[in-house]
Amino acid sequence: MVSLFIWPRGTHTLTVETGQVSRATASRTTASTTSSSPTSTSPTITNTFLSSTIPEYLADPPSALSRGSLTSYGSTWTVTASAAESLIPSAVTNSRGKYRNLWRASTWASWTWLVAGWKVTRPCCLGPISSPRLDLMTNAIYERLPRGLTPLKALRQFNVTYNRLCAEIPKGRNLHRFPVSSYVHNNSALSELCNPQDKQALLQFKKELGNPASLSSWLPTTDCCNRTWQGVLCDTDTQTYRVNNLDLTNLNLPQPYPIPPSIGNLPYLSYVFIGSTPNLVGPIPPAIAKLTKLNYLYITHTNVSGQIPDFLSQIKSLVTLDFSYNALSGSLPASLSSLPNLVGITFDGNQISGSIPDSFGSFSNQFTSMTISRNRLTGKIPATLANLNLAFVDLSRNKLEGDASVLFGSGKNTQKIKLAKNLLAFDFGKVGLSANLNGLDLRNNRIYGTLPQGLTTLKFLHTFNVSFNNLCGEIPQGGNLQRFDASSYSNNKCLCGSPLPACT
Repeated sequence: MVSLFIWPRGTHTLTVETGQVSRATASRTTASTTSSSPTSTSPTITNTFLSSTIPEYLADPPSALSRGSLTSYGSTWTVTASAAESLIPSAVTNSRGKYRNLWRASTWASWTWLVAGWKVTRPCCLGPISSPRLDLMTNAIYERLPRGLTPLKALRQFNVTYNRLCAEIPKGRNLHRFPVSSYVHNNSALSELCNPQDKQALLQFKKELGNPASLSSWLPTTDCCNRTWQGVLCDTDTQTYRVNNLDLTNLNLPQPYPIPPSIGNLPYLSYVFIGSTPNLVGPIPPAIAKLTKLNYLYITHTNVSGQIPDFLSQIKSLVTLDFSYNALSGSLPASLSSLPNLVGITFDGNQISGSIPDSFGSFSNQFTSMTISRNRLTGKIPATLANLNLAFVDLSRNKLEGDASVLFGSGKNTQKIKLAKNLLAFDFGKVGLSANLNGLDLRNNRIYGTLPQGLTTLKFLHTFNVSFNNLCGEIPQGGNLQRFDASSYSNNKCLCGSPLPACT
């Protein structure tokens, strides 16, 4: 088996493009057999600008030699310029037993390659390719990429830049593994990697929001994966190029609109952030339940209303839910505790009412953050919450009552507890304190007892307020407690000692 090598000398350029029969435009000088052969083990055809066809007789090396069209250089056959006048015929490309590779030396001294079984101009005719690298850069290849390329799992490098290709890249994961830079500088949107279904869904999403000016970059003629579409990102890590990130703020909607149900037609979304859009109204749409890969869902600072839906428990991939500062009402869905990967919930600044479900004590061990401040919660804090190891808990500015000691514990990893402005009543002197506690806000409750001595050992405590309660006794001396001014201790039943007046 031998290799076929096309070698133009000096500034010699061959011209082969659309199959029109035309002569080579440069001088035809036979390649010197003393020229150094390419050192690469992979064949190359680059910067060729071929137009016409290479004669059929090249399929037969002895015949080609008799015509003076081939020069032997070791195991490589060098084709003279006069022989390479046109497109490579199938007789040559399918001669696997005669020519293993087809070579051409670039005048730019760069080497790329093609294996046996190809045609230069119409890529529909590309035959079997088994090598790991295929480079067709800077030719006159036109029409579209063949679907036969998609199953070529051996391909590790691919380049068709600077050609005349058009139409979409064939579907299939193989060709979509390669970056946009492998496809640019062609006739049309060949380099577009945005999935057509994703693009259609995004354009429909835009339409259902009244085509706001803030989404003017979402154009049907551009690629949604090239980072020019406001707030849209695609999956480049796995190179599937499916839309997986939607980050939309300040949408400036022309009038009130609900969240478009077409969001459910973006099945690869893992991150959704919709915020600071007062004209976004209505309930959280059931279509969101279709987003089975969703990890992070943020809908904040809007006028989205209605109850937090039960169907969210169907999205088992959810890690974070943030519905802060909307117009949500109704009760907390008990089913949220069934989400196995949920790490935290943030529902601040809504109109959520009712009690905290007992089931919230059965969140997984990964659950570390519960923030439901500035709502209308009532009733007692469930004793089941003692099962949780919360790093952050904020239930302030509600109407919760009773015992909140279940949220404390010396063996927990609690860092911040905010329970201000409720109706809570428990003996503070009996609670255990996490060594990692850095923030504690218990003001405006009905908490009684003494301040625990363990407060003096908290090295990281930097915010502290127990004012407006029913606490008594001397403030423990030491640690960080004296760093806080009198306002942090004021308006209690009988607290005394620095920074308050001395005990009598």
